[in-house]
Amino acid sequence: MSQNPYRAGAPVGGDTDAFVGRENILNAIKNVANDLHRNALILYGQRRIGKTSLLKQTEMLLQDSHCPIFVDWQEKADWPLSKVLEELAYIVSVSLGQAKPSLGTDPNASFKQWLADQLLNSQNKPLLFLFDEFDVIATSKTSKEILIYLSQLLTLNAQRLTVIFSVGCKIEQLPNEWFKIREIENQFISLFTQTETEELIRLSEKNQTLEWTVPAISEVWRLAAGHPFFTQQLCAKVWDYLYQKNPSQPPLVTVNSINAIIPQLDTADNILQSLWRSLSLAEQIVAIILAQPQIRWAEFVNPLKKIESLLEQARSSLIKWELINEQPNDSYRFKVEIIRRYVETRKECYYDNLEKIISHAPDIYNIAKQLYEEGNSESAKVLLEQVNQLNPYHTKASLLLADILIAEKGFEFARQVLEDLYQYNPDGASKQLINVLLELAKLQEQDETQQLALYNRVLDIKADHSDAIKAKRTILQQQQNRSWKKRLSNFYQRYTKRIVEVIGLFVILVFSVVLSFQRFLPDITLEMKSESTEKLYVLKGTPSKEIKWLKEMTIKPPQDIEFEQVTLNYKGKDIKIPPSKEGHYSINSMILLETEDKEMFKYPSKGDEFTFKLDFKVKGTFIDKPENFLYQFTDEQGGKPTDIKINKGDGYFSIFRGIPLYGIVTLLSIIWIIVIEIGYAIFIESEKDDVF
Repeated sequence: MSQNPYRAGAPVGGDTDAFVGRENILNAIKNVANDLHRNALILYGQRRIGKTSLLKQTEMLLQDSHCPIFVDWQEKADWPLSKVLEELAYIVSVSLGQAKPSLGTDPNASFKQWLADQLLNSQNKPLLFLFDEFDVIATSKTSKEILIYLSQLLTLNAQRLTVIFSVGCKIEQLPNEWFKIREIENQFISLFTQTETEELIRLSEKNQTLEWTVPAISEVWRLAAGHPFFTQQLCAKVWDYLYQKNPSQPPLVTVNSINAIIPQLDTADNILQSLWRSLSLAEQIVAIILAQPQIRWAEFVNPLKKIESLLEQARSSLIKWELINEQPNDSYRFKVEIIRRYVETRKECYYDNLEKIISHAPDIYNIAKQLYEEGNSESAKVLLEQVNQLNPYHTKASLLLADILIAEKGFEFARQVLEDLYQYNPDGASKQLINVLLELAKLQEQDETQQLALYNRVLDIKADHSDAIKAKRTILQQQQNRSWKKRLSNFYQRYTKRIVEVIGLFVILVFSVVLSFQRFLPDITLEMKSESTEKLYVLKGTPSKEIKWLKEMTIKPPQDIEFEQVTLNYKGKDIKIPPSKEGHYSINSMILLETEDKEMFKYPSKGDEFTFKLDFKVKGTFIDKPENFLYQFTDEQGGKPTDIKINKGDGYFSIFRGIPLYGIVTLLSIIWIIVIEIGYAIFIESEKDDVF
């Protein structure tokens, strides 16, 4: 069964193969343990840097020459000295294979004597105390008593007793009463080198459970930078991730594999919090600023001249502690990217820390606040401006100063104060800054460009701000509407002539089609045609696939007219037409036969004419314009009579007679375009000249 070789959070020294590197530290411990004059060494470094693993590895390596006694002080911080000595006596006796001694009523004296006896016993190996997490007793009530007692123990037998202390803080951070301990030789536990880191990463290749690509190893180095705990944690998470599906072959680790487990690294929060708490206020301030991208030291420290030296000391301490290192162009970067990401989330501590360091800025602010509450805004503003110059990151002072400026309608100055504050405290400044930006936008009603810039700034701060979104949409809609109107106006000015021409041509087409239908009616048309002094009635046919034969044509004069005689002149012969009982006059085949035309009159086909003349005599007067009479036609097939149209003048649209539809359309289109060109040249161009 495949086994994860990485141990994130657990010591890896001793009987495990996961311990790598640290040869220089192990040699230093061996030298002290074997030295006749030195019998103490302090190992110090960041939390989870590998101090416990070093002690465990020492316990294994020196067990042949010494009697290693590992003591974890983490749970003994609040123990009284007597209980501590009882515990030490028990651990030492077990290591020596002896029974636990009885320390009696005076354990302090009894333990010291008992330990001295054990050191003098030549059958016993030299004692090597490995005190892990020893700095936890710094806050203990019995801390001073324990330190004095341990200092006395170190003098019992320097050749036979060695103590290795491990602490998770800087030596200078140890309390003053630890002066005896602080004088002991110390060894800093640094980050792994890149070679040591790669050796740790490839542990899974040694047990043949993973195969690592070079880019994946580089990515682990970029994120953890040789920090043992974070390197172990990254690799352990990757191993678990790739073995979720129980692969049959060792999976290949890629950069994508590492990216997939990054969100799972929140388990390291307690370690990061412990590291954060170990930093001083000034170190936290410097760390927060340098965790931001592209920050130069001078840009940060210039506004804080009063505490510049303190901040520079903090910077040096962070460099020594291997949290940051110097880069070109007066810039710095975190060594461990995972730590940088955590520190970047601690920005809320920045302002409180500054106020604690710049001690008298809050006092000035409190005076200004009292003046403001008493109604003396002008004096309060003067003091708040001093606070702002002294500490531009004082959130409360900046907000109160902005309130006063807003009340005075000094929105631009208020915006400047809040924008400066926003760079360092976005959460504290955003609400008031948004209100100021909205007020400024209202004052820029005549300048939409400025308004949009202000609303965009609001949305940069709060992307879902409803008022800014609504106002921005309104402006953009108005601009769009004006844009469309302008486009339409330009289009109209540019294409109006063509539009009118197209519309006119369409009307001409429709008109011509309608005219065509009316020129070729499906019934008979009588046209009055002038020939010398006579009025002739021309019977014209319509195009038809079917030849029709005239059977009868009936003339119905108005009731108020009584004819004496109706005469049909056909082929030079006058034929009198008798009236019917109803007073109608009919021309039928019988009458036409009297003209010696043996064939009945055919309904004319297209282009043919049947020319005749009708004379209507009313009491000696001839009517030669019977336009108001009703004429009806019945073909040989019978059926309902069809009314015949009478056209006045020289013929029905006679100007277009004989012209086909396409000819009429072409003719009218040419005329229309000529009229438009002339009209446009005369009227539209003259209007343009007037404008210019």
